[in-house]
Amino acid sequence: SRNLIRITVGVVLSIGNILALQNVVILTKYADVLYVAEKNGPNTKLSHTSSVFLNAYFPVEKHKYQAALTIVGEQLDQISKSRAANNSHGIKLSVHIHAIGNSFFNMSVLNNLCVKMNTIQCHISGEMKQGGEIDTLAEMYQFCKESPDPINRRATYLHNKGSFHPSQSNDNWRRAMTDAALSQRCSQPPNSTCNVCGLQFAAPPGMFTNLFPGNMFTARCDYVNRLLHPKEYVKRQTDVVRKSFQLRDQGRFYFKEKDHKAWVTGLRRYAPEHFIGSHPYIVPCDLSKEPDYWYWQSDTPHTSIEFEWAMFPRQKKFNLSAAVDPKLHAFLLNKSNIDKRIRAYTYLAGLIFRHIELYNLTPPLHSWMFDWLPDGPFWRVVLQRYGKSVVNVVTSSIFNRTADAIAEIAESH
Repeated sequence: SRNLIRITVGVVLSIGNILALQNVVILTKYADVLYVAEKNGPNTKLSHTSSVFLNAYFPVEKHKYQAALTIVGEQLDQISKSRAANNSHGIKLSVHIHAIGNSFFNMSVLNNLCVKMNTIQCHISGEMKQGGEIDTLAEMYQFCKESPDPINRRATYLHNKGSFHPSQSNDNWRRAMTDAALSQRCSQPPNSTCNVCGLQFAAPPGMFTNLFPGNMFTARCDYVNRLLHPKEYVKRQTDVVRKSFQLRDQGRFYFKEKDHKAWVTGLRRYAPEHFIGSHPYIVPCDLSKEPDYWYWQSDTPHTSIEFEWAMFPRQKKFNLSAAVDPKLHAFLLNKSNIDKRIRAYTYLAGLIFRHIELYNLTPPLHSWMFDWLPDGPFWRVVLQRYGKSVVNVVTSSIFNRTADAIAEIAESH
């Protein structure tokens, strides 16, 4: 059952320095001990600060299935050796695996993988012949919704990247992303305002939206709880994109050459990657000093030795060489193309539009987005002036989008 389950058990425990505890309270189907009440004392946490959700895709072909199973085994080993799994209280870290594809994968197979890993507790949270990452994200979402302490609770999302397209570069990228999401810096960020952490966060102008390339991360549950249900997000995102195409045809939005592609707009199988960064209240941090999107996706392995935690953005100025398509961004960032840049769907006009359409919210005026994205100071001023009507006002045919007019507004704050 996905309903909240509360079981109170009278026991005496001795874990670490905590002695003679009773009334163990187990909450939710995920079987984590969340709170232990000390006799005549306050509640004492004994649980992990995070649980792991692993999307595991298994191809039907036998040799591909075996390769995918090897990847899952490797990731479980990474999880079992992580700081989160090796805690002083000896409580096992819960790993919830959503299996998709080949039905050969079952609890018996999973037990064989996990039997020697005494720091984790493995569960199969779902089995589907057809499905995708959105189903596993829905499991993670439900976990956060049921959490009685979402501010202090974090969920880690992983997937067995390389099971569908095996390659050395995918193996190297997956290992780095897995290690980053499981790191102590992501589960306990030095700056507590960070609500999503992973290997490398990317945002416009270099990326087409806010996301973690490769889609592995650890997120604070109170942030996850602000998001739409993943399956509802897929439906709403489709409607938003359809509306954006209509506005494009009316001359409101400017779409670059490939901006209509599904991987840019976040449709179909690309929706899961767009999901975690879709809310205007995201405050990201990451571990990659290297801004280049392709750095971790190479045949040369890069390890956790290179990790260095920082809030995003860690650079004061965007480097065009790190963009997915440097030439197109160079074109838009040229002063003579400011009208197109202000209306660009992959910049703040489209980003704020999506925030309003999906969540009926806009980024806070102190958001990092206004300090990082092109024309951020301008958008901060007009958002303060026009509120949720800002995109309609700024993209209208009567709004003055000349360079001088935009600069004057930006300086008026």
